[in-house]
Amino acid sequence: MTIEYVNEVEVKMIHHNISDDMVAMAAWVSHDIDNEERLEDTARVAGLIKFLVKNKHLSLTVKSNVPLFVRSEWHRHRTQSYNEVSGRYTEMLPRFWCGDKARIQKGKPGDYYFVDGTDEQTAAYHESKKRAVESAWTEYQYRLELGIAKEQAREDLPLSLMTQFYLRNWLQFLALRDESHALKEIQAAAQQVATIVEEAAPLTYAAFKEFGV
Repeated sequence: MTIEYVNEVEVKMIHHNISDDMVAMAAWVSHDIDNEERLEDTARVAGLIKFLVKNKHLSLTVKSNVPLFVRSEWHRHRTQSYNEVSGRYTEMLPRFWCGDKARIQKGKPGDYYFVDGTDEQTAAYHESKKRAVESAWTEYQYRLELGIAKEQAREDLPLSLMTQFYLRNWLQFLALRDESHALKEIQAAAQQVATIVEEAAPLTYAAFKEFGV
């Protein structure tokens, strides 16, 4: 198979059972007052949601398509449950992340910032990336052809390999990853998640932006 290089992360909504009305009804049911007539009082609904957002009352499932190094950063502070494609059981696809520009790290520990590299640095980054990826992929295929188990054959595939996973529970993730100091690629994913949540439950998202989690 031909190696494919990717420079965009993707987050796709798979399923959600969240809406502003659902959040309110789920809260009212504990007092046996979950009737639809109460939803007509939009100010009451908005006030209730502002209160409930502190309890992270949200259920949403999305599918993410990101490189392994973003997956690792994503899960380091994760609150989601997730299911990921497994290289133990499935032959991985030759899809690898390749950033559009090289990034240069500046600043000091605790206060780093990044600037775009020169055209020469970016060209060298791309060339080096392709050498590393092609070598690793060749060895992976060689091991598979020998009949070596997938879980061992995959051991030296690089972190730029693209992976896919399903996740649930999002407000805490957005608080951590949709902010300026997060890894650039995970910020891009978080911004797509934020759009999905805002479209599904605009009052809940507005409360989250106002109060955090």
